[in-house]
Amino acid sequence: MIKNYFNAIRNFWKNKTFSALNILGLAIGMACAGLIFLWAEDEFSFDHMYPKKDRLYTVLNNQNIDGTVFSNWSSPRMMASSIKKEIPGIANACRISDASVNALFSSGEHSVYSLGRFADSSFFTMFTLQFTDGSAENAFTQLYSIVLTEKAAKKILGTEKNIIGKAVRMNNNQDYIVSGVLRDIPQNSSLQFEWIAPYQVTEPPSWVSYGPTTYVELDPRADLAVVNNQLYNYIPQKDASQKSHSFLFPMRDWHLRNEFVNGRQTGGGQIDHVRMLSVIGWIILFIACINFMNLSTARSEKRAKEVGVRKVLGSDKKRLIAQFLVEALCMSVLAGILAVVMILMALPAFNQIVQKQLTFALTPIHILALATIILICGLVAGSYPSLYLSSFKPIAVLKGLKIKTGSAAFIRKSLVVIQFTVSLIFIISTIIILLQIRHVKERKLGFNKNRLIEMNMQHDIAGNFSSIKNDLLGTGLVENAAMAGHEMIYGGDTDNGFTWNGKTGDNNVSIPFRKVSSEFMSTYGMHLIHGRDFDPGGVIDHSNIIITKSMEKLMGEDNAVGKIMQSPRDLQHGQLENVTVIGVVDDFVFGNVYNNPGPAIFFCRPPEYENLVYVRVKSAANLQSALAKIEDVLKKDNPGFPLQFKFVDEQFNQLFLNELMMSKISGVFAVLSIIISCLGLFGLAAYMAEQRIKEIGIRKVLGATASNLTVLLSKDFIRLVIISCVLSFPIAKWMMHRWLQNYTYRIEASWWIFASAGLIAILIAITTVSFQTLKAALANPVNVLKSE
Repeated sequence: MIKNYFNAIRNFWKNKTFSALNILGLAIGMACAGLIFLWAEDEFSFDHMYPKKDRLYTVLNNQNIDGTVFSNWSSPRMMASSIKKEIPGIANACRISDASVNALFSSGEHSVYSLGRFADSSFFTMFTLQFTDGSAENAFTQLYSIVLTEKAAKKILGTEKNIIGKAVRMNNNQDYIVSGVLRDIPQNSSLQFEWIAPYQVTEPPSWVSYGPTTYVELDPRADLAVVNNQLYNYIPQKDASQKSHSFLFPMRDWHLRNEFVNGRQTGGGQIDHVRMLSVIGWIILFIACINFMNLSTARSEKRAKEVGVRKVLGSDKKRLIAQFLVEALCMSVLAGILAVVMILMALPAFNQIVQKQLTFALTPIHILALATIILICGLVAGSYPSLYLSSFKPIAVLKGLKIKTGSAAFIRKSLVVIQFTVSLIFIISTIIILLQIRHVKERKLGFNKNRLIEMNMQHDIAGNFSSIKNDLLGTGLVENAAMAGHEMIYGGDTDNGFTWNGKTGDNNVSIPFRKVSSEFMSTYGMHLIHGRDFDPGGVIDHSNIIITKSMEKLMGEDNAVGKIMQSPRDLQHGQLENVTVIGVVDDFVFGNVYNNPGPAIFFCRPPEYENLVYVRVKSAANLQSALAKIEDVLKKDNPGFPLQFKFVDEQFNQLFLNELMMSKISGVFAVLSIIISCLGLFGLAAYMAEQRIKEIGIRKVLGATASNLTVLLSKDFIRLVIISCVLSFPIAKWMMHRWLQNYTYRIEASWWIFASAGLIAILIAITTVSFQTLKAALANPVNVLKSE
């Protein structure tokens, strides 16, 4: 074995160029696999920090909307306390606000924004959160208590010690007493927050209106099927008007397998991305191994005499195979070391793509993974070359007879075809993913997202909004401004208490509703189809509503303007009142941007709880100047609250993070697979030029030009790429067709995408082999033929 090791070093030094290409190709493949391993490791670690993770569930509610069942993560506000008391097997339950709240905290002269949630006190024991100060038992002994994470404590109170009992003011309105400090929540937790305050301070309990997410801890002896059976009709038993069916969804699936279609868990979700990238990682590694095989066998004739001599001196086939495998493993080890360096260099850029803070350290699991990859690569990459080289007949090679390489040549060409087939699939996939994202971004949204600013004022501004609006318009840079209850692009409240003439049991579902000011439709850029807008001038309109096109369809086929709907009076307690549809607007995209928009209702109601303001900047105005003027207005009209704003078009782009991540990774891996494939093609071109060097010399003597010879030598490689196109196109079309089926609003895979990918591959192949073919074509034939 030691002798084989030294022979490996000697052969590496003798063929430095080809050995370096081998190591480089393997290192690139290993680095790709390593980065994907780090990402997948983080994905699988989600929520594993919670000791009770196998007993924690969230309550999902299936609701039928126009024949399609949707799985709703929010629940009625009374559900947690009720099921804890009434359903055996449920050891504990709690409510948590379904979205993070960005609140302004003040301590003395210092003010800072921090994201947090409202929750019941049982949340701390259910999730076994670690207190560094205080305890779960004493966390919410007062109504206006607050528990901070270490990060939030430092952000709000600085380096101050002994902060238990300190008062911090939320939104310049209410003092909260710090009752505990938690360890910071890891990034791989599904629930993210910097502070927790009692849910009781938010809204009164109700069975009608949905709001929080309900979490459940099961007793260790509880039967999940029995509990789910009791939950199925639990909400209709409390409120007969509701047709919501509840069930428990386990924590182990919250992050990776949270996809539901028509009320059933599909097993998909983030796990699909993990599987896809894992497969891509192994494919890149396999391409690198193919490259190793090609480059090794391409230099076979250089080592034929060595094999012959070793066999004559007594080496058997097993010993030669062992030698070549050791050589491959040595190069695999060197490639592994280089791959570690590549991973460390590429990790910051990779973190930007995947939006994580991954770190690489030589922990036991990472060392084991690296050793496994090195061993697999060494054995796979060295298998075929070792079998091929050890099969040479000593008499033939020592007599100088030409080695029969028909099967070997076929295998080498087949491997190049495989490499380019995979590369083409990557290229086509990248193009289609990018086109799908662009297609959705450019779809009819139902509103105008450009030059639209969303501002969170952090407190009730209803009484002051008229003054704020007039001052904004007085800048000359603002076209309009309006209030709203929720971030429109993400969703909002829902209620199943709406009724109308002709409503059937199948339509008894929770319908999204929005509370807005009278200027909202024009500010948000919505298109009125029928009827009229709310009365201008900030007039509160209790008796009229505006609905979307989908809501009109839900109410019947004819024009809905003038129809009467029964609406919960306060959208909380189920007291009904008649409201009239005065207008119908185009459906607008919110929530899942890839699906068709659902129904929605707009109320022009007293916005007691509304703190969001949308501002539309004039098309001719400079955005930076407009922002400066807006900030000046708010300093005067909304003192004590630093300006918080978001551009709605940027919010919209954030909805495509997963798809953008996949397109970037697919694009990067397409480039890397092409680079590795080109290394193999380079090796084949070098081998071909070496094999046909005398033929080239004779052709030059007979008058062939360099261009003639370049075409002659290149056409075989172009043929291989064309074969790759023939193989890759149907595979890529099938794969991407399946991927596109996940989206209701999607593109079709056009023929030009495949033609473009094929043209790119052919140009890359010509560029790669041109160096070797030109070198061979320009060689002096005298030097080649002088020994003949």
